[in-house]
Amino acid sequence: MNHLLLSLKIQVNEKIYLKDPEKSVLGRKIIQESIVLIDEIGFEN
Repeated sequence: MNHLLLSLKIQVNEKIYLKDPEKSVLGRKIIQESIVLIDEIGFEN
């Protein structure tokens, strides 16, 4: 799973953020944990 997260690139619409989340450690951590949470509880919930 971790290898998949390292190679996954999520494109976020530039109009919904002030700073690119991929360019900071905190932003990448938020994206990574969001993916894990979606995997655990499902996208529909």
